[in-house]
Amino acid sequence: MNNIINLLCEKNKISYIIFDKEYKIIEFSETLENIADDKKQLGIGQDIREVLWETIGLEEELDALYNGGKQNSLHFPMILKANEYYDLDIETFTEAPDEKRFIAYAIQKPKESLAYLTMVKEINKKTLIYEIEDKKSKQQHFDLINQKLLNFNVDMDGFITSVNNAFVPYLKQIEKELKFAALHDSLTGLPNRSHLLKQIDSAIKTANKNQQGFSICFIDLNKFKDVNDTYGYHAGDMLLKHIAKVLSAFIRENDLVARIGGDEFIILFNTIYKEKDIEKMFQRLLELPSKHPLIYSEDDIIKFSYSLGIVNYPKDAKDTLSLLKQADKRMYYNKAENSTRNKYY
Repeated sequence: MNNIINLLCEKNKISYIIFDKEYKIIEFSETLENIADDKKQLGIGQDIREVLWETIGLEEELDALYNGGKQNSLHFPMILKANEYYDLDIETFTEAPDEKRFIAYAIQKPKESLAYLTMVKEINKKTLIYEIEDKKSKQQHFDLINQKLLNFNVDMDGFITSVNNAFVPYLKQIEKELKFAALHDSLTGLPNRSHLLKQIDSAIKTANKNQQGFSICFIDLNKFKDVNDTYGYHAGDMLLKHIAKVLSAFIRENDLVARIGGDEFIILFNTIYKEKDIEKMFQRLLELPSKHPLIYSEDDIIKFSYSLGIVNYPKDAKDTLSLLKQADKRMYYNKAENSTRNKYY
């Protein structure tokens, strides 16, 4: 039976892994090796968080899922693994009375490539070529094949000539997911550098129009490498996710927090540009780490700190890149001085 399941998984580009409420792996498909972040940790009894790093920091969500919360599943679209995109879903099932399990399964997304179109063309030659000349009748026949499946016609040159209704929402969903992936960090879900730059450009135009201003805060974690060295890279990723949640909860609705790489974050504070307001915001940011350490386990609490650099538009710089450069410079000044003596100036 396992051989058949593995054959079906390989044929349909599906990978699955079953684990218990203690996050210990119980069973997995052979195809999971294609998407495992650490293949050495892939084995029965190992921690799922060492194998699929997307599960790091999801303890609360998984616990709610296990105990029958509002969500029936956790969904992660367009995850990049080994140069392929996958949709990852996590659900629960009951194997026996009082024996609940988690199952995570990943489905490989189709590639938008010449190889894909060539494959479609070959399938079309064999099974989807219709001899009906009447265009309207052809479309009706095409849609009635199966309204719930994705169906389409491709000509001999590899171009899609017609699609059924189910194919149209699918394309819109793919477009939506690709747009989100292009503008957001895959680990934390925060806006990425590209998204941030667009938002700062927009903030400059708004500030000029309203004759107001805004501020930007550059955040860099202190001694982040020590966390990775002491607890492992999965703990480092968990800390980054934790900080992303803390900062997102701290900002106002019209502000924006982004992760621009590694252990660096940027906050765009719209309409905050007066000295006293910036100073107040600066001090509140410094208080966050002591109030919100990461509860890593029952025995381990990971404390963190960061260095800050805040700049004001239009006082400190007049364009996006200059603002970021100046904020970075001030952050490094504070880091060099001492992270406990961060100051706004």
